[in-house]
Amino acid sequence: MGGFYSLSMNDLYVYIHIPFCEKKCIYCDFLSVAVKSLEEEYFQSLIKDIESSEILKNSAVKTVYFGGGTPSYVDERYIDIVLNTVAKTSRVFDPEEITIELNPESTDGRKIKFYRFIGVNRASLGVQAMDDEVLEASGRIHDAAQAEKAAFLLREVFDNLNLDFIIGLPGSSMEAVEQNLKLIEKVKPDHVSVYMLEIHEETPLFSLLKKGRIHLPSDDDMASMFDEMMEGLTESGFERYEISNFAKDGKRSLHNLSYWLNKNYIGFGASAGGHVGNYRYVKTMSVQQYIDNPFSLSYERHNTDCEEFKETLFMGLRLVDGISIESLKKRFPELLKDFLVYVSEDSLFSIKDDRIKLSKAGLDLSKLAFEKIVRWNCE
Repeated sequence: MGGFYSLSMNDLYVYIHIPFCEKKCIYCDFLSVAVKSLEEEYFQSLIKDIESSEILKNSAVKTVYFGGGTPSYVDERYIDIVLNTVAKTSRVFDPEEITIELNPESTDGRKIKFYRFIGVNRASLGVQAMDDEVLEASGRIHDAAQAEKAAFLLREVFDNLNLDFIIGLPGSSMEAVEQNLKLIEKVKPDHVSVYMLEIHEETPLFSLLKKGRIHLPSDDDMASMFDEMMEGLTESGFERYEISNFAKDGKRSLHNLSYWLNKNYIGFGASAGGHVGNYRYVKTMSVQQYIDNPFSLSYERHNTDCEEFKETLFMGLRLVDGISIESLKKRFPELLKDFLVYVSEDSLFSIKDDRIKLSKAGLDLSKLAFEKIVRWNCE
């Protein structure tokens, strides 16, 4: 770890994990806990973690992203303290984008005006579905009316607003998708994220499905609902720039682009990950262990060039524009040559005009395209 912390970098993207929630949703596999009593100790460790970061001291912060959990659930003074600590610790602090995630039930006018006052300039609201039955079945603690109210409150304060939706939650239907699109039409956000539901073994959803106590839409129905969302967003002037993300007027997520372009980013907080050069790490997956030792890790690895190349492909090919072949040639000349031969006849990939990207079929069947990359032996 010493080599990592002594690295001198230029531009850096910063992620802060806030693991607290009022209640955990049945499908969620992110690290979150409904234990408010741990907040004070957690943030003390988070401050210690940030202040000890040599890489932050040698870097210019381009973006800060507060994710969770539910960052809007905790006392807003913690967000202020953390942001100030990042600013004081970094070599240069003049970020283009500072994002905070919110849930409807913990969004209020006073709080969001405070976020804007301290420098947060992008808000991301977890709507998930504009259907009360779907929300209740998924373990959400807000209803559609609360989501709409929160979205309008945020729209009044922020000129960069994202709304999050999940396709395929229990009880989802085409009617629910139409309600999602109606909200988008009314609120006019700048960015929309539309995720397909993923089922993880460690979640209550997996257990309920296994016992037959809950049912989900079929794969075909989910695909139709996603297509309906895409068509509606396109008609509303959104550009699909990543598999699950749509933006208006160039308001792409700068922070998430740092992941997709495999740039250098650093994560603070339990379960937060970082990537610097060929080095990757993930902080401890235990909130209590993070409180006890904020430097403890659950994973760290120095990638081989082959692994780094594959990860660059995994992330960059999520972008509709794909990856510059010239940029890959500078870092991985031999690996690139072999990979272009490997996919040259594959209809899931498109190679032209100095770009390698997924074709229309590849975007629709991205799982198959990424499996092909996994199978490729480049060592």
